[in-house]
Amino acid sequence: MSLTFAVELINPNWHEFESLAYVHWQDAQNHRGNTEPFRLSRERYESANATGFLRFLTARHEGRLVGYLVLYVTASMHSQIPLAVEDTFFLHPLHRGGRNALRFLQFMEAQCREWGVQKLLCSCETSNETGITRLLTHLDFQPSIMQYVKDLSPRADSASSVPHEVNDVRSSASSRS
Repeated sequence: MSLTFAVELINPNWHEFESLAYVHWQDAQNHRGNTEPFRLSRERYESANATGFLRFLTARHEGRLVGYLVLYVTASMHSQIPLAVEDTFFLHPLHRGGRNALRFLQFMEAQCREWGVQKLLCSCETSNETGITRLLTHLDFQPSIMQYVKDLSPRADSASSVPHEVNDVRSSASSRS
């Protein structure tokens, strides 16, 4: 089954995206223990997409959305090098066979080159035992960052019950001037 890849606007595709994103969320719930609520913000997606910051890449089979890849494209705040950061990547389980995921990642890379991106960052959960790690390695991606996560929500076991003052570095810097 051959897929077609494209860069599309999210607004006219919102309902298809939202439905498929729900399947993605359920997949994460079932296989990786994701406990976050499913709560997309159409306004934020559309606003970021309208400015060009968010890029919405699609995979379609016979016109139907079966996969998406969302990127943030911007210049590094430190070096001004154009970069793209993958936010989310999903192919419906029925379309993961063959070379579909590989072709989708190759499409992403070609698009990034066309946009002038010089660094492309992709991530996956350490518990993700799918072939994504092998695919990224096959495409010459190199591990470069270990990201640590701590849940600070009130329901988290490690959340402190003692309130603490948050230091705002802007007010500290202006008080020293």
